[in-house]
This record gives sequence, structure tokens and C-alpha cells, in this order.
Amino acid sequence: MNTSKFHPISSPRTSIFMLPILIFLLLLFPSLALAQETGNILKKKIIIGTELLYPPYSFLDNNGDPSGFNVELTNAIAGIVGLDMEIRIGPWGEIRNDLETKELDSIVGMYYSRERDKKVDFSSAFTIVEHSVFLRAGSHGFTSLDDLRGKEIIVMSGDIMHDYALKEGWTKSLILADTIPEVLRLLSSGKHDYAMVAKAPGLYWLKELKLSNINAIGKPLLPSKYCYAVIEGNQELLSKFNEGLANLKQTGRYAKIYDKWLGSLESQESSKDTILLYIFLPLALIFLLITFRSKLGLGKK
Repeated sequence: MNTSKFHPISSPRTSIFMLPILIFLLLLFPSLALAQETGNILKKKIIIGTELLYPPYSFLDNNGDPSGFNVELTNAIAGIVGLDMEIRIGPWGEIRNDLETKELDSIVGMYYSRERDKKVDFSSAFTIVEHSVFLRAGSHGFTSLDDLRGKEIIVMSGDIMHDYALKEGWTKSLILADTIPEVLRLLSSGKHDYAMVAKAPGLYWLKELKLSNINAIGKPLLPSKYCYAVIEGNQELLSKFNEGLANLKQTGRYAKIYDKWLGSLESQESSKDTILLYIFLPLALIFLLITFRSKLGLGKK
């Protein structure tokens, strides 16, 4: 009597047929685990960083709470898409590093660049921010970016202007500061040659700190896409930000938030243009009239 037991997988033929199934299962389980992990991302509290001392985009209010355009926009999105979010505010260099090391889930208010996109993922832009060169009154003039070569330039550490200067190879002449107020105080004190920072926050701090010996000069630099940034690969959270932004724009809430925080900046620029128009247009007409009459007078002689 044969008492040997039957082992169905022990035959070489059966093992060959089972091999593709085993490989499929090995590939499937990590994918399922990743999907489960991704699905859990939105069930926890989302920690979002934003920049300190960067009005009107982000700053601490009189109660010490995060405030500004970035903060109100993010709270509105959280309400729409149902996310539990906490906003942390700090110096830009720290905030950027915390995202890249996964201490944060996201940053609200990060400028897009191809280099940055290699480390984090970006939402669609929710506004465009311009930057400027700042110069002390009475200093050597500025006509183009070529004038900055070989000069000592103050930038905020980790800022898009810092990235730009490094890309241009201005490493030996760069002076780093943690915040825009520090950048402008350094320049105002007579140290170094130029500063490059975002125009609106820069102008705000000139007025707030009463730094009357500094001006923003030249045309705006590097109009930059201002976005949400998330940890590389977190497409689920990214889609929530894009969904919320689309909803806010469609319903008109985005326009109200924008006008509240940034509309006054546009009205100030337009009012300056209007003043210049009212001053120089009449002068130009008078000049043309005098020239025309003088030519007529010469024709009669």
C-alpha cells in the first residue's frame, strides 16, 4: 500500500505555472500597501507651512496667529474639500527644508521652478508674484541684470531669488539673510550693493521700517508662479488643492479673497500710473503745441 502524501506544488511542471502568479502577487501587495498609505494621508491632520514676515501673503497678526492671503485661501480650500489642516509659519529656509525632509505635508506659497519641481510637486498657480532689485538712494544706477555681476547682492536664504543667483553663478557675491526685513536693514545700513526680493513684501517693509534711503528700481524681475507645493508623489493631496482652487474661482470667493489682500496693491500701481498720466500728458501736449507754433512762425519769416 502506497502511503506517500500528495504535494501538488512539488512537481517542476506545477511550479512553472505558479511562478507568474507568485510574481504578480509580489508586485500587487506593495501597490496595495502604497494605495492604502496614500488613502490614509487625507485622514490625518495635514501640516502646511507658510512664510514668516511676508505680508500681505503670510505673517503673524496682532494675536500671534498666522494671517494673510495664503492663510485665508488655505482655510477656504480646507472647508471646501473637507481637510483637517494646521498652518505653521516660520522663516522660509526652515519651511522649505521641512517640506523636502517630509516634516511638512505642504507649503502654501512656493514659487515654481523646474529645479524645485525635481524635489516637490506643485499645484496650479493661484497668483503671479513679481520681484525687484532694491538699491540705496545715491548709489550707482541699475539698467539691467548685467549690472549685478560682481556686486554684493543680498537675498533671502532659499528664496527664488537665491535660486536665480546661484543659477547665474553669483555664488561669491551672495549675502544671505533669513527674512526680507533683515535683507532690507542690511542694505539700508550701507552694507553691500543690491538686494533682490519680492516687490510687494519689500515695499511693505520699506514703509513699515521707515527705510527711506532704499528704492525698488528697474522693471519687475522674474514674474513667478505662486503655488501649493507637496511632498513628491502626493498627488492625492495635490488634487485636493487644485479642486479647492477651481471651486473658489468658479464661485467668485477667490476674487473676494484676492481683492481683500492684494487688490489694494494693484490699485496703488494703477493710481501711480494715473498720476503720471495726468502730469506728463498735459506737459507733452504743451511741448508739442509750442513746437508746432514755433515752426509756423519760422515759416512766415
